[in-house]
Amino acid sequence: MTEIVTHLIDQPIPNLISIAGLFFLFIAAVGKISGKIEPDARGRILCGVLGIVLLPVGVQMHRLKDTLAANPVVPGVHVPGACVAGYVWRLAVVDDHVCVTQETRDQIESDDKLASARVKNGGGYGADTCANGFVWREAVPQDHVCVPPETRATTWHDNDLAATRIVP
Repeated sequence: MTEIVTHLIDQPIPNLISIAGLFFLFIAAVGKISGKIEPDARGRILCGVLGIVLLPVGVQMHRLKDTLAANPVVPGVHVPGACVAGYVWRLAVVDDHVCVTQETRDQIESDDKLASARVKNGGGYGADTCANGFVWREAVPQDHVCVPPETRATTWHDNDLAATRIVP
């Protein structure tokens, strides 16, 4: 039981709020859990209201977190290291904070989805060997997603311009 509690404490707040919302909605619908939780009619109504409030709040917090991860710029707020207006983090890997256009970010996501179709089974670089006509993207040294050569050239160009696209 303590492992479950410890694991729950380590979770992001939006997850906990969403889970709490689902739990309260469950209590409102079912009414009791094996004799341990037995709310009366007012308690079930309160659980329903709490569930209806907490679940969308948790989902909205997730959406806000995802938006800030894509571009941590908040209008009117100076955030050193964030992308200047018109740019978002590339996120070719989790901690890739090179600022690129949204179009480039969309291309990164598309390339990531197509990655498994662009590799050979074996070769000079093992599982990372690209199929003919593709090369490693190399957004960062460990980025071995296979892309067309022109995409890698664009990626290198974005890396060269990285310092000019962040808030000082």
